[in-house]
Amino acid sequence: MELTDLSYEQLFELHEQVVMRLRYLADLRARAVLDRYQVGDRIRFDDGRGRVVAGRVARINRKSLTVETPKGRWSGIPPYAVTEHVAKDKPCKPLESILRHAR
Repeated sequence: MELTDLSYEQLFELHEQVVMRLRYLADLRARAVLDRYQVGDRIRFDDGRGRVVAGRVARINRKSLTVETPKGRWSGIPPYAVTEHVAKDKPCKPLESILRHAR
């Protein structure tokens, strides 16, 4: 298929299909990055003004994170703004379980 052979309407339709495909692929990439996070994870992110803000992930949206900080809630944090990610602390084994295995 040669682009020079397509009419205006055909080119416009092709353009629409390309844009839809690019948006779909961008959504897949964002989702893959966001899948690394869990609610409760500690992160640091750039606030867009050159300051680094620390907080915990409160919600994972379709394309962004909502983060609770000591000074309030931040919504719409894109994953590329995260500068440090510390996974949620794993729960400790109960003391009884540890003692049973030590015997």
